[in-house]
Amino acid sequence: SNNLTQCNIESLDAWCLIDFEDRSANPLSANYEVGLYLNGSLLENVTIPNTITEIKSQAFTGQKILSITIPNSVTSIKAFAFLFCVRVSSIEIPSSVTSIGFQAFAGMPIGAVTLPKSTTVLYGNPFAACPTITSIRVEDGICN
Repeated sequence: SNNLTQCNIESLDAWCLIDFEDRSANPLSANYEVGLYLNGSLLENVTIPNTITEIKSQAFTGQKILSITIPNSVTSIKAFAFLFCVRVSSIEIPSSVTSIGFQAFAGMPIGAVTLPKSTTVLYGNPFAACPTITSIRVEDGICN
């Protein structure tokens, strides 16, 4: 087993630019008790910097995050980006997002989610294993 409990970073911008080849490449995936610490403080309320256009695969997997704010600079959310963020109960996807990756939000206890009409590409169920999801609304339409 892995005893890692903290992953310390000095810049959220820099973290968001890392391309993790797979889950084993991301220290946060060592176990789900690993916290992401920004300059010594546990990162619980994540605001993605507005310099970021793509939330990379695995970026925040299995985290102790309580909330996530995604800016309008983001156009792509890659596979497993927020996999098993089990403390995040709602997510707002900005109208800038055009593609959402495989199981990007899987395992999150969200209730309802709205996909902006800008979203034209969805890869394999982004909301798989979300135990509490009640509806997925697509702007200018609805599918339950």
